[in-house]
Amino acid sequence: MENYFNNKSIFQVLGKWKIHLAALVLISMVLSTVFTLPTFIPPKYKSWAILYPVNLPTFSEESNTEQMLQIIESMDVKKKVFEKFNLGLHYKLDTTDKYYFTNLNKEFDANVSFSKTEFEAVEIEVFDTDPKIASEMIFSIVDFYNEKVRRMHRDKHEEVVALKKLLLDKLVKEIDSLESIKRTHQSEFGIFDFGTQSKESTRRYIKLISEGKGSSNSAAELLQIIENLKKKGIENDEVGSLLWSARNVYNNTKLEYENEIIEVEKVITYAQIVTKPFPADKKSSPIRWIIVLFSAMGAFLTGIIAIIVIESKKR
Repeated sequence: MENYFNNKSIFQVLGKWKIHLAALVLISMVLSTVFTLPTFIPPKYKSWAILYPVNLPTFSEESNTEQMLQIIESMDVKKKVFEKFNLGLHYKLDTTDKYYFTNLNKEFDANVSFSKTEFEAVEIEVFDTDPKIASEMIFSIVDFYNEKVRRMHRDKHEEVVALKKLLLDKLVKEIDSLESIKRTHQSEFGIFDFGTQSKESTRRYIKLISEGKGSSNSAAELLQIIENLKKKGIENDEVGSLLWSARNVYNNTKLEYENEIIEVEKVITYAQIVTKPFPADKKSSPIRWIIVLFSAMGAFLTGIIAIIVIESKKR
């Protein structure tokens, strides 16, 4: 073959087969043009958006952008999009196929992509035969992403709310029990303030003794109070300290509980749309001229290879 082409110019060979090559290229161009018509390949329109993560609670050591990508690509978000747009029917998939969900997921991944930009934002691209659906899908993805993060945030704080509520209930019972003891000390033993009553009772009793009234009714009452203070005074003082401490813990816990309730009930967004999607007015695929060009080049190269083989066999 090498000797053959050394003696005979390739251009002469191509000139000999030029009509065949031209016909082959022309046929390939016509066929590629026909088979890229909407009847065979429905045109797809691209819609895209750029988002920044905002107000995102910390779930791991990853960056907010990486967390956003993990959540927005989750199956929970996908399923909601599948249901809202009835994508199985829209993509013309066989719902009776046992691999229906796998095929649906593959078709979705082929038409929807998520990526991180160089500026730590997230870009969403959606291709669809309907430009309006492509645009609306992005808005829905963002909405479902917000719902997902909100649910995760609420679940996290609802656990804390439940724990704080248990602690508050326990503290209420403890405070009620301590207050009951204090009331008993007051009603049965007349003890209100151990330190103050001890000093005052002792002072008054000594005064009555010095005045020679040690056997009076007042002195007897003071002796009874002093005796009660000996029996229950220290206990009353300890109960008072425990009650003060319990009330302080209760007030702090109640404040934390109310803050957690606010976290559970608040409704905020977790994605800031920097570039909003819109229905495209021009198709993104297929790009017909590229397909036709590559078809023509492929046909031309195939023709040359066939010519070389044919001429070699003749030689």
